[in-house]
Amino acid sequence: MKNTLHRLILCVLPCLYLLSACASSGDAEKISAGKEVYTNQCSHCHQPEGQGYAQVFPPLAGNPVVILDSPEPTIDIVLHGRGSMPSFINSLTGEERAEVISYIRNAWGNHASTISTGQAQ
Repeated sequence: MKNTLHRLILCVLPCLYLLSACASSGDAEKISAGKEVYTNQCSHCHQPEGQGYAQVFPPLAGNPVVILDSPEPTIDIVLHGRGSMPSFINSLTGEERAEVISYIRNAWGNHASTISTGQAQ
């Protein structure tokens, strides 16, 4: 029984490691693609380093809404716009929205979860 448990653990641990590496790789690719979307669609207003323009376009770097555990407020703003920010529901695909939201949640010292394409619909 004890040997069986050890063998099971020895088999499961490498598998878990490989799965986590795959997820991290996918997240890294999503974030990298999101940087390109951000540069093309968002950096004009929020600036390349996410610092925004005071009283006009809010900073994304260190923004408490951007790094909430729940990405829903950020998703809602990207989908529907707010204030002077336009909606991106028709100008970006779901995949592009997921990439750019994942990027801003992990750029410039931000550390938050990435999101799926399904969440960005």
